[in-house]
Amino acid sequence: PQIANAAGYAAGIALGFVLNRGFVFRDDGHIGKTGARYLGAVAVAFVANQAVLFAVGHLYGDAALARLAAQLTAMASYTLLLYALCRTWVFRGA
Repeated sequence: PQIANAAGYAAGIALGFVLNRGFVFRDDGHIGKTGARYLGAVAVAFVANQAVLFAVGHLYGDAALARLAAQLTAMASYTLLLYALCRTWVFRGA
């Protein structure tokens, strides 16, 4: 299960980079430099996601609905932060 999970994350990150680069931001910069920045942005967003999940999880409590709300809050933080990083840093020339 861990290998499949890692492969799924890698495929998702690669697809996200391709789609963001080609369609969302229409970037034609150096793929290596942009790719490295994208990986950095994904890492920052992931760490922030985990921090929000931990903090909000303790704030909301341990009930099933509270855990779901914490997950949704953390997912939103990841999505918004990754978009902001892509817009302002990764694909800044687009």
